[in-house]
Amino acid sequence: MNALPYHEPSLATLLPLSAFLIVLHVIAWPLNRFLGCLLGQIIVGILWGSPLTSWLDLATQQTIVQLGYVGLILLVYEGLSQ
Repeated sequence: MNALPYHEPSLATLLPLSAFLIVLHVIAWPLNRFLGCLLGQIIVGILWGSPLTSWLDLATQQTIVQLGYVGLILLVYEGLSQ
């Protein structure tokens, strides 16, 4: 059977990633609710990504970009289906 082996992520991997998700939610929620914009997500992405601090490793940043592309495709598909 060909499967990827499971390796527990280190604390150095889990802390920045979980902090990224928590701060993303805390910052983005009020901006989305009151302004209706994606400014919070952009600010948190700049803070955690390679432009400023690079707290997330390159592989994680590439994964988040790929998930963003999937989200963009889904948004376009949703817009076309309505």
